[in-house]
Amino acid sequence: MKRRFLRTGEFARLCRTTKETLFHYDRKGLLRPRHVSDNGYRCYGVEQFFEFDLIRLLKETGSPLDEIRQQRQARDPKAWIELLRARADLLRRERVRLEQREAMIRELASLTESALSAPFDRLVIAERPASWARLVAVDPESMAGAASVAEIYAACIDSQITRGGLAISPLGCVIPEAHARRGQARYCFLFFSASQAEAGDPGVRALPGGRHAVMFHRGDQASQALAFQRLIASLAETGLRPVGDAYAFDQMGYLLDDASEVCTTQFVVRVA
Repeated sequence: MKRRFLRTGEFARLCRTTKETLFHYDRKGLLRPRHVSDNGYRCYGVEQFFEFDLIRLLKETGSPLDEIRQQRQARDPKAWIELLRARADLLRRERVRLEQREAMIRELASLTESALSAPFDRLVIAERPASWARLVAVDPESMAGAASVAEIYAACIDSQITRGGLAISPLGCVIPEAHARRGQARYCFLFFSASQAEAGDPGVRALPGGRHAVMFHRGDQASQALAFQRLIASLAETGLRPVGDAYAFDQMGYLLDDASEVCTTQFVVRVA
């Protein structure tokens, strides 16, 4: 059977690439035409599609072209296996990262939607499911200014990334029970959402489900503190009391407008 060759343009279309890319790979010694005719036509074998696809795969997963060329020239099966396994591991980590980013984007959409439809400054008693949160201790005195809060959030997110994770929404602050009972919005921890699978981690806390008092508020920090006082006072009038810490969920209000001193918060505390 006569061997079939494709000219550069035809082979480029087969590979869904450009002739310039094929010329570049030829110059780099990565993928040379199977045949060059007397009149200068460069022709590729159809089977070279698989060679091109492997080069593209390795390039997409971070291998420099020079490294790919060296591996191809060395013809060392063990080295190829090591490279392929390393790239497979990289893809696995990237898949996990993208799944986490997807979860964060979906949560941002949900938080923003709830902030748009929330009944602000109204006490609501609602059942909430159990969840988990990763806590990071912070200096409550430093949480008094908007600028310092942003710096603290940034530092906590950096630490989360350093430990190999991502800061997944919702983000928020924790008001310890002793302060919550007195209506003091004293933030002693930041928190990120965590999964049940992380429950054994010392930094992860279970947030019990059950009956909770919920109030949404939008305003600056002084306004937020007064809103939390009203929440606790309203609870007392109904004969309920806080049980455990209170949580101030950041509703990502900055997605709604650019008022730097204003934030949208959902205060949540379990009650009995």
